[in-house]
Amino acid sequence: MRHTLIGFIGICMIVTVFSKDLTIGQLRKTLGHDVVSVQHHTRPLNIPGGKWLDKNLGIHHSGNVFKTASGDTWLSHKVPGKLGKGGNTVITSAQHMSSNWKASGREHKVKPGFTLSDAIKAGGKNYNVFKSNCNDASCNQLFQINKHNFGSRG
Repeated sequence: MRHTLIGFIGICMIVTVFSKDLTIGQLRKTLGHDVVSVQHHTRPLNIPGGKWLDKNLGIHHSGNVFKTASGDTWLSHKVPGKLGKGGNTVITSAQHMSSNWKASGREHKVKPGFTLSDAIKAGGKNYNVFKSNCNDASCNQLFQINKHNFGSRG
């Protein structure tokens, strides 16, 4: 069974593959779970030469794996929409991650009060390959967690 939650600022919808739908209540509850840790991950792009680009030029797809207080793990990453437009930050159970995803960096603890919903918001909407892509989204999520953990420093 696979549940993929697609969310963006203020609106969440569900796409379910090979499974029954989550109820709105289950969806709200899941997105409201506190995050206890996060770890950045990367994988090769799903294009011809993607592995070469990753290995030789460091060009890859990226996202973050969030562990919640309930013990669940979720992968959040930004995906392009049709023709590279309209994509959003998505969240899916980390159980369904392919073996191509690799941890890149250490796991970071997150203070209580930062939720999966906050992670989706931080990732943003409206994918743009040049200024709002998967790497931007995963960095923005980590930045918001640092801001949450340590407060604003001017």
